[in-house]
Amino acid sequence: MAAAVAAAMRGHEVTLYERDRELGGQFRMAARIPGKAEFYETIRYYEEMLERLAVTVTMQTEPTVDELASFEDVIVAVGVEPKRPSLPGEDLPHVVTYAQILNGQVQVGRNIVIVGAGGIGCDVATYLAEHRHASPEAASFFRAQRLVEPASLARNITVLARSERYGHGIGRSTRWVVKQELQRLGVDVLTGASVRDIRPDTVVIDHDGQEKVVAADQVVLCTGQESARVDWLDELAAKARVHVVGGARESRGINAARAIREAFAAAYRIE
Repeated sequence: MAAAVAAAMRGHEVTLYERDRELGGQFRMAARIPGKAEFYETIRYYEEMLERLAVTVTMQTEPTVDELASFEDVIVAVGVEPKRPSLPGEDLPHVVTYAQILNGQVQVGRNIVIVGAGGIGCDVATYLAEHRHASPEAASFFRAQRLVEPASLARNITVLARSERYGHGIGRSTRWVVKQELQRLGVDVLTGASVRDIRPDTVVIDHDGQEKVVAADQVVLCTGQESARVDWLDELAAKARVHVVGGARESRGINAARAIREAFAAAYRIE
């Protein structure tokens, strides 16, 4: 979206292709985390600018190489996808990624083990813990209608951190707040824990040198990100000028600021 807006502001005729039903990508997932709804405002800003600048937006479409080759320049900003760490039992049906949880693609379990305690793992734990209760809007509706508010879900959440510290990727000034919030929500964080085996209803871990079994009807992988696969880059590069930006270029250390900065710079390199 940032690349499309910047290129259109420079007077280029721009077409934006989006694979999903909504614009926003990682921003839309981030906005679902309690306390991060401001990400929706960024999405709304770009949607408004795309309309004002008459950018052609084509949704639920993955263009072919021949379609993309009809353009002089192509900015590839397909972002990142969840990284799967190849754990024993990872192929079981109750093992899902953070993206599947945040996008509502799977039903949430009751005994949940989150593998990975970085920023994404902590965010997902907060999201799942907060959603045990009715939202403030729903609670207000039940009170207004003089109805009994539904009871909170019985949901046990365990986060596995391989090191003795957790919350990597969260700013120093806010990490303590996140940790305090996880404690308030009753999330169990096990540091010094690594996965030995994922089984249909448990996860076997090595916790501080001892074997431990944790009940789990759902395992959520929050084990990092990698660049989304793009098999057609070389073929397209022979037919059009290609600019790869953001997580699609390099997934390590990717954040919103870097992705937007690279997209903006790519748009300004186009003559």
